[in-house]
This record gives sequence, structure tokens and C-alpha cells, in this order.
Amino acid sequence: MRKRFIVAFDLVLLACCCAFLAGCQRSGNGREPSRVIVPKVPSDTDATNGSSQPAGYGILTVPVMPQPRLVTDPRDTVLQVINAALRKGPEEEQVIAIKRMTDVDSPVRLLVADVDPEKGPYYFQSWETSTIATDNRIFSLVLKDLIGDHDLEIVASGMNKDGKLTLEIFRRGKDLHGNDLVYAPVCQIVADDIRIQEADRPDSYATENKNGDSFPIDSYVRDPDSQNVMDLLKISYQWSPSDGRYVPSPPEKVPGEKTAQAQLAKLASDLSSDSFEDFLAGSWVQTQSDGTDAGIEPGQREISFDPRAKKIVLSTGDTEEVFSWRVTARTLYNTARLVGDNETVPQISRTFEVTAISTVTLSVAIVGDDSPERPQVGTYARIADQVQARAYQPREAPAAEKIPALDGQYYSPNGIVIDFDNPKLRWKSRGSQRTAEYILFALAGRTIMSARFFGDDRTPEEDKSWLIDFKESKNPARIKRTLTLSPVQLTVNGYEDASGDAISLEQETDFRAR
Repeated sequence: MRKRFIVAFDLVLLACCCAFLAGCQRSGNGREPSRVIVPKVPSDTDATNGSSQPAGYGILTVPVMPQPRLVTDPRDTVLQVINAALRKGPEEEQVIAIKRMTDVDSPVRLLVADVDPEKGPYYFQSWETSTIATDNRIFSLVLKDLIGDHDLEIVASGMNKDGKLTLEIFRRGKDLHGNDLVYAPVCQIVADDIRIQEADRPDSYATENKNGDSFPIDSYVRDPDSQNVMDLLKISYQWSPSDGRYVPSPPEKVPGEKTAQAQLAKLASDLSSDSFEDFLAGSWVQTQSDGTDAGIEPGQREISFDPRAKKIVLSTGDTEEVFSWRVTARTLYNTARLVGDNETVPQISRTFEVTAISTVTLSVAIVGDDSPERPQVGTYARIADQVQARAYQPREAPAAEKIPALDGQYYSPNGIVIDFDNPKLRWKSRGSQRTAEYILFALAGRTIMSARFFGDDRTPEEDKSWLIDFKESKNPARIKRTLTLSPVQLTVNGYEDASGDAISLEQETDFRAR
């Protein structure tokens, strides 16, 4: 067992100090509505601007959570607060994210707490806007110089009520009535996956008063014209100085690879969070850039996912961080966004953008809410002994049955009719009809059929899987095919029986009728 250097005592002590300081600054229950000016007084949180360096993997840096400098409505919950010198002066302003938690579909709202010495020693609200994000669990607020104009943009990312990722960028604008801090939206994206392509700027950018390169943004949505859930449309956004906003490019088709389709068939057929969590279960070790080194070397980073205990563990050498796995949000068929809170210091949270490259390889980008730094991106391989134990990839069966070619209509005695037209099917029962897309694949020597049923507006409604028993008998006059569907639940170890009755259907071709 590797030696672990635990700094729990120091962390707990610091956490207690944080809680004490935060408690000293809480206001009473009889708060007034927002937009009330607040006297500027020295604050213990001034030492931490919400943009500290990311916590390392040795002795953790514990940020003191900033307290809002505005009196907010008691019905609103403060999600995040960032202190920063938005005017590039000695004073620090605030950006605050709040949400009306009693209304699940209410938007996350952003406020700016401004301070102008010419107006007096007070904080006041200078700007407010509603975002398109509604899910407070994965909402993230950061200040970044995305445009390359030496100024900080407000970057809000989250998820809307439809389960789509959102990204909004706000740039400082001109106040028509004074010198208050106000912001204008310059980018708004809703997609299945969104990635800011950050890059290192030259050292001269920090010293010269010249604009630098802006960071492009790539978004991905499922191709509505394709039956393959792995086929995507990519839309890139570039900063346009003449338009004063991010401008999208024409959609570009990104076809799913056949190899990936074979390896990740289970993830593609089941887009639930549980499916992805089961896939991640186990330990993964960071590889070299070529992805070939799956061994464990001293000082090599390791990440472990435990969906049962809801824990994510990051370890390097003699140190480790344990995170309470708070939420999993599926984005693309092979990608999910995970959020975890440090178990020792809950103020430290991490967002893990995980992409399954294959059944034994992950790409993981780790983002800290307390850090404006670029995400820590790495490639991870499933640890060899874990591969043998968990075996997400289907085991080779001694006599794997041949996958049948299903075509045409199959009838059951109780009135169910399934009309197969690969990759689609129509399921008719008791006067109603549902459409679905299905996939057949071998698993542990048996054939599995997974189907995704759609509503009238083509939105996914339900995913179901069955174990298939297919028989065919022939004589000179006819061919009789029997199809039995037994409901199963796909798991990380293969499949297991699910509730529901088996369905037996038949298809008969009579040559005498031709």
C-alpha cells in the first residue's frame, strides 16, 4: 500500500476558521430587499479574491469563501461569489450568482457589487442579468480574459431545464448614465457539449498594451439528420472585433467512428447518468502523451471513481484528495460533467469533464471553482488489474451466437407488433404506436437489443434493453422465425434481469402465397 501524507488536522483547523469567519459576517433574518447600499468596511475575505491558485495535491490551499457585499432577497440563495478588481484599481468589486431555489426552473441570476470612491464608501448594485442556466448543481462562474483585450469577462456555464449545457460570456460595457460597472452579453451558447479552447499567450502579452489572441469556443450537438447518436455537428465561435461578439461558423459534420461505435455501444445505447457512472467505476492512471503507459509510477496521478459510495479520489504520490461526488450530467454519448466537493473542506469543489475515448481510456479535464487557471487536462488508462476485475468490455464467450438480422413485422399472441426497419422500429400495442432507434450487439455470448423510444417531437422518452432469443426454422413451403425479448438491465459487469415479462413474437414467410 502506498504511503499517504494526510494533512487533515491542518485542513480541519483552517475549515473551522473559515466557518467562524463566515458566521461572523452573516446578516440577520430581517434583511431588506436587494439594491441597498452597504457600507464598505474591512473584510476578512478581502485577502481572498475567489481567484486564488488551484489547490495542489500536497497541503491544500483553503480559500475563505467571500461573502456578498449586497443585501440580497432572503428568498434567493447565493451560489457563488467572486472578488476581483474589475476596474483595475485598488478596490475590489464582486460578481455574485444567485437563484430562487423555490422555483426549480428559475434562472440563475448575476449581480455586480460596485464601489466608486467618488460616490462614497459604499457598495451598490450596478448591474443584474438572468442567465439561461437553471440547474444550480453544476453552475460555474469564473472571470477570464477570453477576448485578449487585457480585461476580465464574466463567464457563466451551466445547464438549462432541458439538460443542455449553456455558456454565456459578458463583457464590460459603457454606462450611459454614469461610470457604473455594467456588462453586455457577447456570447450565448446552448449545446450538448461546449469547450473553450484556451491556449498560452506569450509573456509579452502581460507587459505590452497590445491585444492578444482570443480563445475560440467549440460546441457540439447531435446531428438531427443522422440515425447514429455518435454523429455530431460542430459549431465553432470566433471573436469578431467588428461585430463586438462571438460569431458562429457554419455547422460542420463530425461522423462517429466505427471503432468507437463498437467499443462504446453500451454508452451510446444508454444515456443515463447511472450508465456512465458504472462505466467509470474503478481506478485510472494518467498516461504519457502517447497513451501507451498504463503502469503506475511514483508520483503518477491516479483518479478513482466509486459510484456506490459517491466518491472521487485524486491521488499523486503520497497525497490524495477525496471529493463527495455530487452530480453527474450526461452531455454527449461519451461525455459527462461531474461535480465534487472536497470532503475535508467543502468550499473547494472540482468539475470533472470526462470523455470516454475507449473502454480503457479517458480524457479528463479538471476545473477548480476557486481558480481561473486553465483546466488540468490528462489522458487516463484503466489500471490493468482493474480491467480484469471490472471488464466493462464484453468478455469473449466460448460460443457467441450470431447476431440475427431483424427485418419486417413480428407478431405476438397478445397483440404486440414490432416492425423492424434497421436502425428504426415501430412498436404497436393496443392501438398505440411508438417509434425507436435500436442497436444489436453481442455481450457475454448473447445478443442484446437496446432501443431508445422517442416522443412525438423526437425527444428521447425511454431507453430499454432485452436479451434476444432468435430461432429460425425452414421447410420448402415457408420460413418461421421466433423472437423472444426478455427485459434486462445493462451493468458495468454485463447485464442482469430486469422487471417485466418476456415477449414472444413470430414472423412467418409463406412461399406458397407467392
